[in-house]
Amino acid sequence: MAVDLLASVGEPERTRALLTEYQAPEPAEVQKGALKVESLVRGALAFTEGDGAEAVRLFRVADTEGCTICVLPFLGRALELTGDERAARQAYERYLTLTWPDRAAPWPSGPWVASGDGLWRVPVLERLIAMDLRADDLESARERLEKCKPHQCELGYL
Repeated sequence: MAVDLLASVGEPERTRALLTEYQAPEPAEVQKGALKVESLVRGALAFTEGDGAEAVRLFRVADTEGCTICVLPFLGRALELTGDERAARQAYERYLTLTWPDRAAPWPSGPWVASGDGLWRVPVLERLIAMDLRADDLESARERLEKCKPHQCELGYL
């Protein structure tokens, strides 16, 4: 169900219908985990609809349980949408520096590539490179680009 919800974010009405179905009464322990998923989906929906402030609020709710890094790329993008590049940079930097069990092996090993980190690390580095370039911080941009090169950064997310 969570995958269906995330996949439907580009379709606001379908997303809302799936969220209604998802909110069916569940045991308390399921509801606690469901709050994170629901907040993440609602945040992605708000982001898609251009409501950065609401997306930030909902992503912060989703960031309170479980994985310490999972929501940070989404939060960074929402903060960029609100125009708060400093806070977006902090979210991205936090994503790159916090630890999580699948980060026990050095980058880029199998566990990294098979995890969410394999999906988000390069786009986060690309967002930070774009910010560095806008700030005329060429040295930082070059350092980040060197970190991207082995992972085929194409700056496609800029």
